[in-house]
Amino acid sequence: MRKGAASVLASELLVSLVLLVGCGSMDPLPSTPASFASSELQDLTHQFIRDAKAHGRKPHLSNISTVKWADLPGQVRGQCQLKVDVHGKVVEGLGSVRIEKEFFEAQTACGKKALVYHELVHCLFDGEGHSDEPTSLMYPYLIKFASEEECERTILNYWEGK
Repeated sequence: MRKGAASVLASELLVSLVLLVGCGSMDPLPSTPASFASSELQDLTHQFIRDAKAHGRKPHLSNISTVKWADLPGQVRGQCQLKVDVHGKVVEGLGSVRIEKEFFEAQTACGKKALVYHELVHCLFDGEGHSDEPTSLMYPYLIKFASEEECERTILNYWEGK
């Protein structure tokens, strides 16, 4: 092998090694929304995506571009806004999750998670609707959790289809 060829081969191996080492964990969620109002909302969104995938659900990440704070009307504390075309199909990248900041900040850690997860279910599962079951994560009214354990169980029950 010539010296020049060996040098090219060595640099190709180095590039291959860098790609193999660098691709796995640098950005495990490359298609998440582009904009978040806070790192806490970003972390909860990433956790939701990981949880969804772990439970065999495939969220449509391109449905929304932002997770942001908003002043919402009346007793509304969170909202999924999806843009749809004239045929009722979701227009990718134009939707958003909106959360009332003051209310969010007054919640427990799991209460925050439940609120964000509820809205992400609507947005990332193409407008999945509410449940009539008062103990469901997708119940349209706020659930008063007796404990963080009850809250976590409610979220887990959603993933497990209970």
